[in-house]
Amino acid sequence: MIRVYREERARGVIGVGGAHIPLGRRVGTWFRDFKTSIRHHMTVRRFGIFVIRQGGVSSSLVLSNIDFPEDARNANGAAVRFSVILFDAQGRQLGRRDGLELPAGHSGEWSLEELFPQVAGDLFGMVFIDYRVLKQVGSLRPYCVLHYAHGDPPRPGRWHYHDKYSVTDYNGHYHCNHPLPAAQESFLALSNPVDRPYASEVHLRRDDGTVVTRRVELPPLGSAWLDVRALFGVVGPVAQGDTNALLWFESNQRLMVWCFWRTAGGVWLVQHH
Repeated sequence: MIRVYREERARGVIGVGGAHIPLGRRVGTWFRDFKTSIRHHMTVRRFGIFVIRQGGVSSSLVLSNIDFPEDARNANGAAVRFSVILFDAQGRQLGRRDGLELPAGHSGEWSLEELFPQVAGDLFGMVFIDYRVLKQVGSLRPYCVLHYAHGDPPRPGRWHYHDKYSVTDYNGHYHCNHPLPAAQESFLALSNPVDRPYASEVHLRRDDGTVVTRRVELPPLGSAWLDVRALFGVVGPVAQGDTNALLWFESNQRLMVWCFWRTAGGVWLVQHH
């Protein structure tokens, strides 16, 4: 609160003890606010997320345009307009959907088929959600729902996952501390959200302390869907698992990472970073 008070005081928004705020400071404050408003109109706010349609699973995009309780009305107005852009595993743009709109106080869900009817067949890659003319993005973070069928007779299942776009480097290792649980298949979903190649050594430490290393490379805006056991040459029954296994990436370049598991009963689990 003290920091915010000092910032507002420095900007000439509030006074102290009835003190008069000089006209020059008030004009300067108005001009800075005007520039901020123009920047909001010109700047694209972008979020990215991995999507898949393959092997009996598929992703759909979900977005909620929710009012914050402390606001008298939705800060972004009566509706939010956005575009959705689809890239494949090689970073090639497959489709773009413009002119989508979501009213304030509403939520929507769109399948890949609804967004991109011209894109047929199996695919995995990444979608970007681009917003314009936003004052805040906190209530608009998109997420995806993984759809699948499990059980006998088959019944539908849903599992959500999300992440957000950023071009800044990550100040640590992406890691998963249980990549090989017993009786579960293990997968990695990777998306490179920037327009430069990604490369990293990826390590798997096994239960017995041995470390296996592989190199993963992604093209700009590219994605990968990797079977963890196949990637590291793990042999033996899936039922045994590796209780204390650890997986981590060496590069601090920005990457979007999700871990997927499928249980023996066909239920999917997702962990996002």
